[in-house]
Amino acid sequence: MKTTKETINILIEFEYLIRQLLGSKYKTQSIAKNAPLNEYKVYLSKIINHLQKTIKLNITSDAKHYKDLNHEIDFLKKEINEKTSVDEINILFIVHIIKTIYHLIGVMPDNQKHIVINNSSHYKLEEFRKINYTQNNEQKANLIRYHINNSPELCNKIKFPNSNNTKIDDFFYNDCKSDSLEFIRWVKKNYPDIYLDIF
Repeated sequence: MKTTKETINILIEFEYLIRQLLGSKYKTQSIAKNAPLNEYKVYLSKIINHLQKTIKLNITSDAKHYKDLNHEIDFLKKEINEKTSVDEINILFIVHIIKTIYHLIGVMPDNQKHIVINNSSHYKLEEFRKINYTQNNEQKANLIRYHINNSPELCNKIKFPNSNNTKIDDFFYNDCKSDSLEFIRWVKKNYPDIYLDIF
């Protein structure tokens, strides 16, 4: 990694991002203050590596798709390692993260031949592949529980058949015996509004 004496003012939002992605041990002394650029580059590299591994473990697609995604990410890692200017690094990061997002959607668009972009077809990126999120019963049950647990209003609304249960997770594990399908059916029957709000 090329060294530089330049510094960058790292905002508190960056600290939150680092901790969300990499864990609480990254609550460092240099976050949210002027940090050496080389330290900033280390954090960016960790974010990029985390993204690359996350894509590998969560995306099911064709080999060409993986190749395009890895090309963008590997090129970004190389460029960040070589650059010694904050502005250059930030612009490169923005450009290649945006390209990666478009590749994740389907393919990087090329609208240079159009004078203006004003047709819905200009935004369709389905030529090679299309995003289609799937959920099994376990994932659906997890999402319902997450949705309820993060809403005090819904937590108070739910009435359980067993008075020993005070939380949706207690009901899931105790009454439903961790059976995701049984849990989903109970929610659909007793709280269809909650189910429809999610799905």
